[in-house]
Amino acid sequence: QIGFFILEGKDTTLEKYVGVVRALSPKEGLIQSHILPESLSNLKLVLADEDEVASALYAKVTASPSGTSSSFKVNFTFMPPHILKYIEGILLENEIG
Repeated sequence: QIGFFILEGKDTTLEKYVGVVRALSPKEGLIQSHILPESLSNLKLVLADEDEVASALYAKVTASPSGTSSSFKVNFTFMPPHILKYIEGILLENEIG
């Protein structure tokens, strides 16, 4: 699971939404959620079970894939180095496993 806030300017909305990561790479992801942010919305993403400040990464909504009404694609705009290593580790595990 991943949590996300929709950014309004430099402020985040107070409501935290929850989604599931369906596809992932170091540069982009596909998130399934009951909330679909508008295209070009900026998001603050928070990894589940992690400290919110230490695990925050930022992304821009780029599209909703055709044929799906519950997923949206994001491009990561800021990712701390330790989160990038975490994601690369997940991808490597999936290649090996």
